[in-house]
Amino acid sequence: LSLMENQIITLLKDKLDNIWVGTNGGGLHKFLFKASQFLPIKSLFDKRDYQTISAIFEDTKNGLWIGTFRDGIYKLNSTTLVITDHYSFEDELTNSGLSAFLEDDKNNLWISTNLGLSRLNLIEKTFRNFDKTDGLYSNFFNLGASLKSKTGRMYFGTNAGLVYFHPDSIVIDSVPPQVVIQNISLFNRPDEILEY
Repeated sequence: LSLMENQIITLLKDKLDNIWVGTNGGGLHKFLFKASQFLPIKSLFDKRDYQTISAIFEDTKNGLWIGTFRDGIYKLNSTTLVITDHYSFEDELTNSGLSAFLEDDKNNLWISTNLGLSRLNLIEKTFRNFDKTDGLYSNFFNLGASLKSKTGRMYFGTNAGLVYFHPDSIVIDSVPPQVVIQNISLFNRPDEILEY
């Protein structure tokens, strides 16, 4: 009737008033009010040991997203308890250790990790990753430190301060820069004659 692990990392009350509990090493649980007990979600682990659940998020289409500490993210059907999607480092997620989720107004999922920030296009099922080279203060995002304002601006907490932006203000330059060779030198001597 109880949790598989007492240390709770994250909680979520979904739109149907279900309570979801993410534990440290004991996996994901759903609290059953009528029975007053916790149901461990074994379908999430697919023959793996129970794991640490670091984030739980419900999107605007009632999709339940589960972030794990080492195994990426899962999308769970909250009624049938069946996994419908799974993404990890192999799928180009920044890192498989999740910190938080947010959803922008175009239904992209923003995922903070301990190695940067990932944007998941839910239609194309593709990732675009951001890190310090893109202007972030830090690549290490803190557990549960996320907020979306009424204007759509997103806030994420890192170990070096607060990162905030509006997703519509991010412009991705898809045109690679043109390379122009202006000079060639052999052994760092410009007057050396190149023979072919």
